[in-house]
Amino acid sequence: MFTSVDVTTLSNRTNCSSLSPAIPSSGDLDVRITAAMLDTGLRGVPVGTCTTSFITPEQGLHYRGYPIADLVNHTPEQLMHLVFMGSLGSPSEVDGFSQVLANRAGLSATVKMQISNLPRHIHPMSAFAAAIRFCQWEYPTGDYHKDALNLLAKAPELAATVIRRHKGCEPLSNAEAENRSMGYVERFCELLVGSEACTTQFVEAVKIFHKLHYDHGGGNLSMFVAKAVASGHSDLYGSVIAGMEALAGPLHGRANQEGLTFVQDILEKLGAAATPKQVREEVQRRFDNKEKIVGFGHAVLRCEDPRASILYDYAANHFPENPLVKMALMLRTEAPKVVCKKASNPYANVDAISGTVLAAAGFSHAEYFTILFGLSRLVGMTRQIVYERCEARDGKGVPIYRPKYVYKEG
Repeated sequence: MFTSVDVTTLSNRTNCSSLSPAIPSSGDLDVRITAAMLDTGLRGVPVGTCTTSFITPEQGLHYRGYPIADLVNHTPEQLMHLVFMGSLGSPSEVDGFSQVLANRAGLSATVKMQISNLPRHIHPMSAFAAAIRFCQWEYPTGDYHKDALNLLAKAPELAATVIRRHKGCEPLSNAEAENRSMGYVERFCELLVGSEACTTQFVEAVKIFHKLHYDHGGGNLSMFVAKAVASGHSDLYGSVIAGMEALAGPLHGRANQEGLTFVQDILEKLGAAATPKQVREEVQRRFDNKEKIVGFGHAVLRCEDPRASILYDYAANHFPENPLVKMALMLRTEAPKVVCKKASNPYANVDAISGTVLAAAGFSHAEYFTILFGLSRLVGMTRQIVYERCEARDGKGVPIYRPKYVYKEG
């Protein structure tokens, strides 16, 4: 049982073979690199191993061998334990892990002051990255395990404080900030909007969003960048900052923000009484004009993203009369009929609906969606950095990343 702040057991809990038979084979890794594969962003090129998650074309995301669709009813703390420790854990183990985080939570007056001095005109993700830098200065240990837990523990207050500063809200009171008796996501929500505005509906929506974004294989851009920086023996904080800057791009973490904007634009143009035929025709018009159909298609999946399916079901059950939800549900059925003319997978991915769910639940500030994404993705990112630095290759760690580039006369 994880009953203290000792983190040495982390490195002994990565074997997930007993959790589920759904562990993919590495297959034939005798890959032949051809000229056609150059300048394609390493897409599909094997470069390493990942112990926390994988994606299959048919079932999508798996945490430690479990399909995400089988995990939706577990608590955030159970899934954090699964990703971080390698098992869903007994109630006492999960409680012990949660207590470890609670013991390490809280921000110093120095860090709070530094955040309060951040300019409000910068992008929220730049502010979030800066706040992680402040933690690097304030709480360095030089130990990847300890730094991972420290950052994960402080992240809810860190993210909430950054958003409140950026929005121009009053700083949190000491009493609010020091209350660590609630769950991980509940604490973030209350720190973000205050106890009076923190509705059950809002908390539940953020919980689902949070659980679906912990990890997504080892090769997505933010994860790859963070681990590449760590391979040069940068500390955990500096590596995560690089990963968060990668996540901030519109082709990656900011896609959920663009997904909501896409739904809003079509709703504004067609109106709440739009028919499926009108929606399909509008998508077709945009498609013909080579405009991006945000939230549809996926590089790996050959079905609707199971994370999207979970959120669509949640939205339909909890916000059936919300105009944004109605439009998103129509896009779910109509957009693939257009996108299929070009994409091998025309179905919805998680970005098609995640922003709409947050907006329907009362948090319509799309500019902060990527911080919520980053808060969740810290779970997998910190754990994967620990693996590559401390556990891979029998504890020797992954060498510094050094892919080969071929000279091209330009």
